[in-house]
Amino acid sequence: MPLYEPTQLDDNELCQLGRAIAAALAEPGSSLRGAQLLAVDNILLAAYVNPAGLSPEAAFALVASACQHRVEVGDYTQQTADKLAQVQAKLATYLSRVRGIGDITTAGDQDVRAFLLAPSSRPGAGLKPGPDLVNLRAWAAGVFFQELRRLGEYRCQPLVDFERPARTKGLWRPLSDAEVQRGHLHCRRHSLDTRGPAAWALGEATAGTAEIALVVVADLDLAAGTVWLSGTSRSLPRYGQLTDWGRDVLALRLEALGNEPAAPLVYRGRGTPQSQQASSCHVLFDILRRAGLGRDPLVKPASLRAWRGAKIFERTGDITAVAAALGYRSLDDAANAIGWAGPGPAEPPEHRRGPR
Repeated sequence: MPLYEPTQLDDNELCQLGRAIAAALAEPGSSLRGAQLLAVDNILLAAYVNPAGLSPEAAFALVASACQHRVEVGDYTQQTADKLAQVQAKLATYLSRVRGIGDITTAGDQDVRAFLLAPSSRPGAGLKPGPDLVNLRAWAAGVFFQELRRLGEYRCQPLVDFERPARTKGLWRPLSDAEVQRGHLHCRRHSLDTRGPAAWALGEATAGTAEIALVVVADLDLAAGTVWLSGTSRSLPRYGQLTDWGRDVLALRLEALGNEPAAPLVYRGRGTPQSQQASSCHVLFDILRRAGLGRDPLVKPASLRAWRGAKIFERTGDITAVAAALGYRSLDDAANAIGWAGPGPAEPPEHRRGPR
């Protein structure tokens, strides 16, 4: 049974629906699918412009529905659709309440640019949004109006000549051998802790934070010294090679878990992919902090797998081998991850950008 009958939805009801979706998405761990507020077959069919025009909130309801449909056909991941919807909900609210726009067709380039440069509402973020936030807003706004054009609800193309600021997110450097050893010494929060060392061992085996949360007992082959990494939307499935230290601590982790094949090695919840990745990040960040590495802004959880990539490149001199080991589809991403600028003079690794 449809949640909404398309013939019964007017623009005011679409506006209310858009606000309801925005409110639901503000809840921790929420998603378009999980909230069950979208019925793609209904809302898309309900799109029309009434005499007062299509409000920004109603436009958001249509775009969010269209993005959810893209998840269903495989164009987007659920995580991408959720992130788009979270930012686009703020865009719709800003256009309506701050810019006073009642009809989305009247929104122009200056209105959208004002949203991109609006102060962040996050506490402590400062008056001026950082380049990463501006880029995130520009991406979401671009998709927002692109979908409206596709649906026939908007004709202009704002931000065509908008020059996006240089990104700062994703900057990291590989750990040094000495720093990895310090991580070994500070992995355990207490003498019986096997979870922290397990997360670190998987990172040494090239697992990213999203992949760490997905590894279960059955993925380990301690005899062969390997772990199966199932990959994500950003990385390819592959086998990771455990270090000797990693094999030893993972053997202890298996003893603690009882060798249940389906038991996750590190993640202990049932949350969304975002919360799973956040949990892995928290574990590694906590170890880095205890090891005295948390003050370096270029040391991040990605620095651990970058260390392994740098070791592979040091041994082979082959960036293709690094990409294969880390699961990157792009050689450029692999080079950026380990701070290699290619043949010729190179900047120090700490000054280069890793992929997002």
